[in-house]
Order: sequence, then structure tokens, then C-alpha cells
Amino acid sequence: MRRKGISMIYSEDFEKFMTAACSCGLNEKISLLRRVPAFGSVPIDQLKVLASLCPCKTYQGGEFVFRQGTYDTNGYILKIGRIRMIRHYKDRSFIVKELEVDEFFGGLALLADIKRLFSAYAVETSTCLVVPRDVFKKFVIQFPEVSLRMLEIMVKRIAAMEDRFMELYVEEIKGGEMLY
Repeated sequence: MRRKGISMIYSEDFEKFMTAACSCGLNEKISLLRRVPAFGSVPIDQLKVLASLCPCKTYQGGEFVFRQGTYDTNGYILKIGRIRMIRHYKDRSFIVKELEVDEFFGGLALLADIKRLFSAYAVETSTCLVVPRDVFKKFVIQFPEVSLRMLEIMVKRIAAMEDRFMELYVEEIKGGEMLY
């Protein structure tokens, strides 16, 4: 049986460890989650739990957060820095989007076990809140509306990227003949 005093000390030590290890404290993580549309309406007490289970990770400029074609089980929220979403096709790479701070990305990996459709590349030193799939799945059992919002965000993002690919394709074949 644990004594209350020991449990409280452990809790305080754990919080200090998490703050030092993550480059962002619990309150910063909660604030970041609240700015993401999928998580914004979740009660603060539940966000605290989620935030405490999601580490922050810093990527150096030139480093990949993840690469197209690989498996990964995390979603990410950009806290600081610049990250580009890149699509590689044959011998070319296309910048699909440059993410903004507070933007959620990589969310399909939270919903399904699929290969990454894009690469996420840190243009400069960038810090992300990492949302592990197992944590996310437990969280959405309590808040199913989060998964519905996440799905809506992902579908809109995929549609926007499809439009972007069409623009790139049209630019590439300019001067060629149009087929109907």
C-alpha cells in the first residue's frame, strides 16, 4: 500500500521529469491541444490526461519526422518551427504543404495501420507534440467525437492535397494536349 506522501512526491518528480524531458511542460501541451480543432472542445481534465501521455520531440533542420512509405503509429502537432509535407513520385519530390504552428499532421496513422502517404521534413529545428496511436485509441473511446472531427479534418486535407497534385500535374503538361 502506498502512503499518500510518497505518491505525491512521485507525482511531483514525474511532472518535473516530463517537463525536462519533453521541452514543453504540461500546461504548454494542454494549451497546444486546445488550439487544435479536433481536441478544442474536450474538457480540460481529460486534456490533462492526454497531454501527460504525449511527449514532445525536437527535430533538427534537415531531419525527417517520418518518411513516405514507412509505417508509423503517431500523429503530430507542430509546436515550434517549420515542417514541410513532401510527396515523392518517381524521381521527383513535390512540396505539398508547409505546416503552420499548432497544425496537426500525420493523423491517418492514428486511424489506420497504413504506410505514410507523404514525408514530413523539418526545414528548421522544430518541436512537435507526439500523439501515440495507443494513447489516441484509448482517448477516443471516452470522446468518440474527437475521432469524427479527426476524420473530417483528414478527409478535407486529402481533398486539398489531391487538388494540389492536379495543379502540379497540369503545370507539368502545359503545352501538351488535353485529353477528355
